[in-house]
Amino acid sequence: MCRMPKHRVRRVLTLSVLAVCSVALLGAGSPARSTKTVSPKKYARSVCTGVGTWVQTLQDGSTRIQADLSPAALGTLADTKTILDRAKTSVGSFMESAVAGTDTLLNRLARAGTPDTPKGKKVAKKLVAGFRGIRSLLDDARHAAQALPDNDAQAFTDGAQKVSGSITKGFDDFSAAFKSLDKLDPNHKLRKAFRAEPACRALSQ
Repeated sequence: MCRMPKHRVRRVLTLSVLAVCSVALLGAGSPARSTKTVSPKKYARSVCTGVGTWVQTLQDGSTRIQADLSPAALGTLADTKTILDRAKTSVGSFMESAVAGTDTLLNRLARAGTPDTPKGKKVAKKLVAGFRGIRSLLDDARHAAQALPDNDAQAFTDGAQKVSGSITKGFDDFSAAFKSLDKLDPNHKLRKAFRAEPACRALSQ
């Protein structure tokens, strides 16, 4: 299988939340999965194209939140509470975008079908389950961000760091589960397809 861009994704998410710290000091129903059988090549292209779009969504959100919380942007604000309000709104918007982007990815994975390999059904099911877990993680982080206090800089920072820590742990756990998919690819057809697909190679850069 291809390598998940864990470090890129985790870095985007954690840096966005940690940007908030520096300032201060699947709800949705699961889509029906397609039962069609597709070639390993087509499955790899669908998965990696979807994941690539998802990663780009997170990167774009990260760029926006860091711009919102840049020294130049914050220099126009009057007091600590106003700054914390801006930070809370920015990180909340980022998390909402991340959750929406994950929903889009889940829909794409549901339509990707089942790879034509001996354990293709298990691979597709486990991959979707993993991203449902990511969706839940991001939604929990969104609610936690909404609950951050806006009247105490230290409490705000402590809360934001907890959000960042939960994201880091969640992506570490997901990466470990993703690596286990290799065990469901005994003839390595999927591994070869993912390695040959340009959209998958781009994710590893």
